[in-house]
Amino acid sequence: MKINTVKSNILEKVIDDIERRYPLLDGTGNGWPQSLFDSRKNLFTHKNGYPLMREPILECIPKYLRDGSGWVQKLHEDSELSAHEAKEMEEIVETLKSGIFKDWELYPHQKESLKAYLRDKHVMVATGTGSGKTESFMIPMVAHLHRAAKRNVTGKASRGALKCLVLYPMNALVADQLGRLREIFGNIKMSEKLKSTGLNRYPRFGMYTSRAPFHGWYAKEKDGVWSNHKNRSSLKEIADTYNNLELNRPSIWSKMLKKGKIPAKGYRMRPSKDSEKGKKEDDFSDIETKVQIQWTKDNWNKLSKEKDKKG
Repeated sequence: MKINTVKSNILEKVIDDIERRYPLLDGTGNGWPQSLFDSRKNLFTHKNGYPLMREPILECIPKYLRDGSGWVQKLHEDSELSAHEAKEMEEIVETLKSGIFKDWELYPHQKESLKAYLRDKHVMVATGTGSGKTESFMIPMVAHLHRAAKRNVTGKASRGALKCLVLYPMNALVADQLGRLREIFGNIKMSEKLKSTGLNRYPRFGMYTSRAPFHGWYAKEKDGVWSNHKNRSSLKEIADTYNNLELNRPSIWSKMLKKGKIPAKGYRMRPSKDSEKGKKEDDFSDIETKVQIQWTKDNWNKLSKEKDKKG
């Protein structure tokens, strides 16, 4: 599609939206020489009027080069790393390889951001569109959680606490980046790796915007047990909405899941009719998994039917 055609289509939709939201009377019946409606439209479309859109500007984005040293599986082989840094980098590489970064080749600025994190340096990245600025801080975030897991030698689940804070100027950007986080930490292999490294639980993340249903904690800890009973009614409405999508609108659910729009820990249990597959309830002990099991029991009939439909 030509760029001017795109511009015309967008302009037409913007004008239609303004006319629908702010309707005007004709005015000619009261003696005005021209309709108020037509006058406003001319104001938007005439060359000497008020332009709603500027002429489109095309930006030729260069292809960002990789220098061959950014393969994730070989990051620890960098000759600029000290022996201590190389050892820690090798451990971080194993964590990165467990998830979506296994076959990635990083841009130089992404690799340098990770190295700077290992050296406890502050980093500022200024680079063009499509050059991977997001991964420049998300990969160090994975390294930070790896460090947190290694530090936890208690044998117990790492206490939930704020470890990384990402700030964005717009809610739309927050929602988009939350999908990226789900892509990384919603990967069960990545989460299992961090859990087994010492975190002893799955990593958690969330967002807080002006649209949040209420402020404060969703759950509170008492005597070593987390409970959300005070907020359960508010959370139930949210949970019911997602459960309804999953059980009754599988096509929409699959699209949202693919785009990272479903808040989840990376997996959902399913009933198995084959006794040779899956695990038994007694094989699990952590609270999060038991909640998943109970949900599966409560929705067993619907889940079984859904599975039968898919074969």
